[in-house]
Amino acid sequence: MRFRLVLLLLGLFLLVASYPVNASPIYVRFNTNIGNMDVELFDDTVHNTVANFMSYVNNGSYNNLIINRSLPGFVFQAGEYVLVSNSSGYSLGANTPGNPVASQESVQGAHSNTRGTIAFALSGGNPNSATNQWFFNEVDNNSASAPANLDSQGFTAFGIVMNTSSLSVMDAISNVPVFVPPDDNPFITPAVYAADPNAANNTPPGPSPDDFAFGRVPLINYTLGDDANPNTVLSSNWVVVSSITTLTNVQDFPTWQTAKFGSTTDPNVIGPTANPAKDGIPNLLKYVFDISNPLGSMKAADCANLPIAGTTTIGTTQYLTLTYHQHNALVGVTVNVQTSPDLQIWTTVSNPVFVQTGTDSNNDPIIQAQVPVNTSETQQFIRLNVTQP
Repeated sequence: MRFRLVLLLLGLFLLVASYPVNASPIYVRFNTNIGNMDVELFDDTVHNTVANFMSYVNNGSYNNLIINRSLPGFVFQAGEYVLVSNSSGYSLGANTPGNPVASQESVQGAHSNTRGTIAFALSGGNPNSATNQWFFNEVDNNSASAPANLDSQGFTAFGIVMNTSSLSVMDAISNVPVFVPPDDNPFITPAVYAADPNAANNTPPGPSPDDFAFGRVPLINYTLGDDANPNTVLSSNWVVVSSITTLTNVQDFPTWQTAKFGSTTDPNVIGPTANPAKDGIPNLLKYVFDISNPLGSMKAADCANLPIAGTTTIGTTQYLTLTYHQHNALVGVTVNVQTSPDLQIWTTVSNPVFVQTGTDSNNDPIIQAQVPVNTSETQQFIRLNVTQP
């Protein structure tokens, strides 16, 4: 087959404000050894819960966290256990939790436990027991058909992953192989143990590993030993959140428009008005890709930020790719991938793969979007679709 990659950048958005006028979101970055996740915290709706989270961020408790519990297709959890360097290499330490905070799940404007949200873990089913352990919802966990309806149990969603590249990091963490410790000890010292790679088997018999904070742990490139000769878990095997930092330069698109051009609606303002009926599409693309004039003549510096088309092969599957530079913390904007056999009918790819391949001089992530080649089509085109929901 023949396939073609078209660098078409389509901008579509609705005239709907992204946030309430008096909103005061906080933006943070989870710096992990798999990639960075940018998260918006809902300080305007669940302030007490966000303040609890930020207290641990600010006192350093969340430095060198390990992901200590992973239930693929449901959640992964961290917040308490950390890597501590010592003369032997490292050991595992535990943070001391502070006072618990009351659930805010039912407050007006509170957010649901949907895919990509972060919430605090609870103890013994008590909705008012949240301390320092948080989890990310890998799927929608807000209905009877979900793995668990966490909304009905008082779990307060207090933030959400902000962009597609961050969501791909969340998915990558959830896909790290999970191992089961050999006994029901919720804390393991030293970090040397045999593990059961089959999540369906509990060894030894007893309570499910899901009942413990250390019930199932994700390990990177870990080689399974046996009960008599367990392999040492190296510091590089753990999924580590090295730090959580506050992003101070994040702007949502309307704020960016106003700061850049003086107005988002005045048709008489000098220069671009960021008016969807006029030149909103170029400005939305400039916000996402930092290209001065996406639909016209471009400066040489802009060319470096243009998406680059290519192909790659993973295993036996061939992928079409678009590699692009993305604003380092998108707010209220979504980047999707679309394909077409004829440049007429475009279909949004339901599960594209976004891989962060590096960062540029502006500390913006360099993202590669990957879409499997459709061998049933005689030709195939690919483009990025930028929307403001």
